[in-house]
Amino acid sequence: MAGRIKKKVNDLYKGKDSRHRVSRVSARHSSTSNPHKGKRGTRRPLIGLMANYAELSAAEWLLEIFTTKPDVILAGANFKWGSVNNDTDDLSAYGFVNARNWLTLVDAMPSQKVKVLHALLWLKSSGFYPDAYDLTTFTRNQRISANTDHIEAMGAEFADDNFDIIDVWNEAVTSGGNVENYVGAPSGQGVTLTEIGQGFLDAATNFPGSKLYYNEFGIERDGTKLQGVIDMVTTLRQNGVRIDGIGSQCHLNLRDFPTFDELYRSFSMLKECVDEVRVSELDIRTGLMPAGLTTRQVLDAQRRAAEVLMNAATRAGLHDVCVWGISDAVSWLYDKHSIAYPTERPLPFTVKGNAKPFWAGLKR
Repeated sequence: MAGRIKKKVNDLYKGKDSRHRVSRVSARHSSTSNPHKGKRGTRRPLIGLMANYAELSAAEWLLEIFTTKPDVILAGANFKWGSVNNDTDDLSAYGFVNARNWLTLVDAMPSQKVKVLHALLWLKSSGFYPDAYDLTTFTRNQRISANTDHIEAMGAEFADDNFDIIDVWNEAVTSGGNVENYVGAPSGQGVTLTEIGQGFLDAATNFPGSKLYYNEFGIERDGTKLQGVIDMVTTLRQNGVRIDGIGSQCHLNLRDFPTFDELYRSFSMLKECVDEVRVSELDIRTGLMPAGLTTRQVLDAQRRAAEVLMNAATRAGLHDVCVWGISDAVSWLYDKHSIAYPTERPLPFTVKGNAKPFWAGLKR
């Protein structure tokens, strides 16, 4: 299967079908340096899409969009524990099949694509650890050691795949601005800055050529959680921990969409404490809008929201805006909120692969 898909990607780039000819992205996209970099606020960020291997292998039109449309490509395989080795409790026997198959697609794309690995550590739920690692009994030091084992195993497998950006830690700060405790962690054994910092130190050792990011949701507006992220990252950097960037996830909805000023302020605050900032998991929910609106009215509102976000990201000098998915056919929101298309249409392409006004709003 992987071989057939890789051949298809190669065919796209060789232009065997005139409908699939691709204009190669500028060679300046070959690193995480924004090719539009210049005077702050004068060039739009790169645009990215996330997809996993199962989706791409099931639908040729999704594969075509993923290989031709975005500047930035994000590995939807997820590289957290439980996602890469959910068939084994043995760290020496990782099941890398999905991640490796995803990379066969990447190998056939132009090297100018910016590759993002998401994410090494997401410890909100013990379910993302192998069963042999029981967080309800682990001391903090045991957990830190297990995190190191995980990152070393990932580095041994993927360090040569030249990921430009790596989300090292995902969602470690509460709405109250504090470092998050584990679900079920023993009393007094919650997460500390030491543990967060060690994850970044391990990632720097095992992925020396990649930019290292912290990734968080719910920081699109100025507030306690945003300030908590800034304080955490600033403290770690001041103590010699390399953190190159912050991802603001931006899981948003039309009913309560942030204003330009709110987005610009939050992005600018993040830019003050790290070298790079990106919108890392964008989707825009439509199902919470008032009744009585036509589909066209809702989709036009989604386009305008995308324009507002892109304008704020441009003005703040963000590296990229990456959408968390491709098509309304598949979204994490459907399982999360027990909803489905067409009640929700959160992504920039239709269920048949056509670009929506949302995509036009990002490309303006």
